[in-house]
Amino acid sequence: MIGDRDKVKLITHDATDIDSLLDELKRLGHHSSSPTIFLLEGFVYYISRDKFSTLLEKLAAADGKKVVILDYVLPFETIHESNREKSRLMLRSLEQGLGWPIMVYHKFDITGLIQFF
Repeated sequence: MIGDRDKVKLITHDATDIDSLLDELKRLGHHSSSPTIFLLEGFVYYISRDKFSTLLEKLAAADGKKVVILDYVLPFETIHESNREKSRLMLRSLEQGLGWPIMVYHKFDITGLIQFF
């Protein structure tokens, strides 16, 4: 968060509870018209497409300049054949360890979801 006293503030919050997150930002002095970077690294593949879409819609609904930085898991068919099986095994191992599925997105999925920005 960019503010008068501090140049940058980092906060942690459940990003799937976006209304609460926006309330917390406001409570901390953030104005929706302020330029803002939302860093969504390391969790997009753990939430459903619906939650991800809702999150982006609500972030984009605020006034002002917004930037979203994120990472996502590619579908296996987009990975070079020589690495495909290793990637599949790694993802399955991660899913088994976590106990839930990892969301996989095509580039056009991400492009469609970030259209709000």
